[in-house]
Order: sequence, then structure tokens, then C-alpha cells
Amino acid sequence: VVANADLSQEYFGHLSHRVTYRGLTLSMGLANIACSALGGMPLCHGAGGLVVQHRFGARTGLAPAIFGAACLVSGLLLGEQALALLSLLPMAAIGALLLVAGLNLAISKPLRHASPYRLVVIGVIGISCLLMNVVMGLLIGILLEWLRVRLVAGDAQA
Repeated sequence: VVANADLSQEYFGHLSHRVTYRGLTLSMGLANIACSALGGMPLCHGAGGLVVQHRFGARTGLAPAIFGAACLVSGLLLGEQALALLSLLPMAAIGALLLVAGLNLAISKPLRHASPYRLVVIGVIGISCLLMNVVMGLLIGILLEWLRVRLVAGDAQA
């Protein structure tokens, strides 16, 4: 929610006034309730999808609408055979899209302007997530950020 709203503001400026934290949360919540009632998987609007679509030229709501309509039509018309159709996509192409999304999210404006102390915290969180798991990375990150705020604030007062 936060990443999607912030990226919308960064990419579209004043045109993104309708993309709010509340609106995204409500939209995702209602979609997840509907999906669960139909036996579907949880979903989100996806900052990664926004990054990739924007990176490859999508500047209006038409691109996700076309993608969504294509998924809906293929699911309704082809049923389980839609999975066979999706399996024709080369994994390298999907991997390239994930790489573009990941790099663009990782090298975001807040990261480029982060202090060295914050970069250390971010790096340790990333390594912790890779070597242990995401929950441990989150807990270690919370602890390190708490310590960083205490130490840096202490340095500023001295």
C-alpha cells in the first residue's frame, strides 16, 4: 500500500491524487474478500507491477486494464487451459521483468538519499532476510533502526 501510493506520487505527481493509502487499502481488502469467497489467492495492487508497467511505457490506466481484461477473458474462456497458455511465456522474460521491478524498487529515491547509517541498516536487513528469513530480517531491522535512532540522536545532541 505504502510503496504503491508513494510510487504513484513519484511517477504521476498531482495526477496521483486519487491513489491514497486509504483507497488502496480499501480496494485490496474488498478484492481479497471477494477472492477468498471464490477460492482465490490473496492479492495486492503491487508496486512491482506499477514499476514495470511505468518503466516499459505505461502512463495511463489502460495498460493494467488491458492486462486484467486479458487475464479475465482467458480464464473465463479457457478455464484451466489458461495455465497452459501462461506456461508458454519464457521464464527468462518473467525473470527479466522481476529483475527490472526489483532493481527499480531497490534503487528508489529514498535509498539514493539515505544516510550511511541507514544504508548499513538496510544492508543488514537484506542479508538477514537472505540468510535467515523475512521475519528475522524484519525483527533485526526494527532493532537496528531503534538503535540507529538512539545513537544518531545521541550524537546530534553531543
